[in-house]
Amino acid sequence: MNHTIIKFACLIFVLGILSCNTPKEIKDIDLLELTISDIHSAYKDGRYTSEELVSAYIKQIEKFDDSINAISIINPKALTIAKKLDADY
Repeated sequence: MNHTIIKFACLIFVLGILSCNTPKEIKDIDLLELTISDIHSAYKDGRYTSEELVSAYIKQIEKFDDSINAISIINPKALTIAKKLDADY
C-alpha cells in the first residue's frame, strides 16, 4: 500500500480523535459508513475538505464522549493542521 495513503489515513484518524474547535458550518458526513476509499474519492471530487472531516469527527466526539468517556486529550491544533493540509493539497 502506498505510504502516502497510510500516512493520510493515520492522520485523519488521529485528527478525528484528538481534535477540537469546530468551524461555524459542519457538513453532515456519515462517519459510521465512511471508508478510506470514500475519503479519497470525496477529497478528489471536492465533496469535503480535511477541515470538514476533522470537524465531523469533533462533532461525533462531542455528541458521544460524555456518555462513554473515551477521549481524554483533544488536540487544540487539529483544525489548524487540517486547514494546512487542505492548502497543501
